[in-house]
Order: sequence, then C-alpha cells, then structure tokens
Amino acid sequence: MNDPYIRATIVRLPAVYGPNDPQHRLFHYFKLKPLRDSKPVILLDEGYANWLWTHGYVEDVAYGIALAITNE
Repeated sequence: MNDPYIRATIVRLPAVYGPNDPQHRLFHYFKLKPLRDSKPVILLDEGYANWLWTHGYVEDVAYGIALAITNE
C-alpha cells in the first residue's frame, strides 16, 4: 500500500451471517423454539453468553463493500 500509483481500499470484514450461512453462526442466539413458545428469555451456555465478536448481515456487508468500491 506504499505505492502512490496503486489505488486500493482495504476492507476488514466481520463474521458475515445470513441466508445460506453454512456455519450457522447465530444458531445459539436465535433459537426459534423459545421464541415461538413466547418465553421471556433465551438461556445460553456461559461460553456463548460471554463471547464478544463483530458480526454483520450479508446484505449490509455487501452494501458496504459496494460503497467502498464506488466512493472515493
């Protein structure tokens, strides 16, 4: 990135989730059965509850990449 003749943008992506996510990253956070049963809380294992991470929905991430490409 030290070459003044090369124009580039570096994009550091979060963990991307959404439709067709083969890793099911948010499975433990959005379990559907407790939501359907109108439970007031969803209990998580301590490891999942304490896990801090950056995540982005696939369409939002794609939009951000498109903006990075098209806007100086």
